[in-house]
Amino acid sequence: MIRAYLTMQIAEIRQDRALTVYGAALAFANVVTFAHWKFMVGVPLLIGRGADPICWPFFEDCAAWQLPVGVVNDGLWGYLLLSIVTAVCFLRGRIRAGYALLVLVNTIRVLVMLLDYRLRANQHYMLNWVLLGFLFLPGKRALAHHMLAALYFWAGVLKLDPDWLSGATLYKQDQLWFPAGLVPVACAYVVVLEVVMIWGIYARRASIFWFVVAQLFVFHYTSWAIVGFWYPLLMMCLLAILPLARIIVPPERNLFLAPCRSRRRAAVVAVGALCLLQFAPRVFPGDTAVTGEGRMFALHMFDALIECDASFTYHLADGSDVVEHRNETTKMSHRSRCDPIIYYELARRACSRVGGRIAVVRVANTAPVRDLDVRLRARRASNPSFIDVIDIRDFCTNMPRYRFWRHNDWIAPE
Repeated sequence: MIRAYLTMQIAEIRQDRALTVYGAALAFANVVTFAHWKFMVGVPLLIGRGADPICWPFFEDCAAWQLPVGVVNDGLWGYLLLSIVTAVCFLRGRIRAGYALLVLVNTIRVLVMLLDYRLRANQHYMLNWVLLGFLFLPGKRALAHHMLAALYFWAGVLKLDPDWLSGATLYKQDQLWFPAGLVPVACAYVVVLEVVMIWGIYARRASIFWFVVAQLFVFHYTSWAIVGFWYPLLMMCLLAILPLARIIVPPERNLFLAPCRSRRRAAVVAVGALCLLQFAPRVFPGDTAVTGEGRMFALHMFDALIECDASFTYHLADGSDVVEHRNETTKMSHRSRCDPIIYYELARRACSRVGGRIAVVRVANTAPVRDLDVRLRARRASNPSFIDVIDIRDFCTNMPRYRFWRHNDWIAPE
């Protein structure tokens, strides 16, 4: 039964030239991901054996799955090669092979991402939702439109925030091609584009459709100066279905093996699930842009720029204390560097060294560590004062658990 269902998905792609080319675009999205991982992040050193991982809260033994750095590096190049071969297969009409390889390369991508929480990114979230429809659901042309419209709409809703609308969220403003005084206007225009104008991708009038598509491409081109190449190039891959579906005439309906009712049902369920997940952060107390709770279920856009200061106070066996400021995460993405999960995982790993000797803040050969206190102070960049998001005494003794599906009482919502 499963084999017959997958055969039906492959047949739909094979019979529609727009979808075959779009399959190549989705494969190229993995090529772009490789470039980001290899040259910007340094994934082999981040997840290779001997690295200090930041595990996801539902996969706290991720370190046990580490491979040698050389193997990870070779595997990453293999991931690139498979992605290129996948694109070639789609373009040359080898749809069954391309389909199987697209499943494989994206499985590799997700597995790599799960080996370190720092690899979490909005790009994976959006690509995964589009791939869900392309690989496993019928009515792929229409569903791709629905997914993109929903993703942009909820990204715009998330930006209905004073920090975004004022421009306070954006860093590297000096690298934009327009004057800094126009940043608030541009930010407001992005909200209008994503919340209102995005529905123009359904317009029958060609002038409206192409105007909206052009605005989307200009928006992502402009974002390059802020976020680098990965996000705009990946989004252009996802957006490729819009001009493709407009230019290439769709095949006759009777060629699609899934009945119309099944296609509608699949679209409602998939897009409905995506929309419902955007409410997940809203069921958690406080400002989830600061606390991070519930954010892994939803889009994670530039709604706020968060600043933070974290410190670990080590209580030594000789009665003295050593304070270590944890600022290494300033090298991370602006949307993740202050996430409480990061500091929770750092503290959890530090507890495995309690009772041994550690070196902190240029202090070597210290006395054995008895326990540690964890403190994370954070704020929106627009707020004048910090709040204590985490303030846990004797973390190793108490060892709180991070529950990603409900509020953690050791995270202060206000």
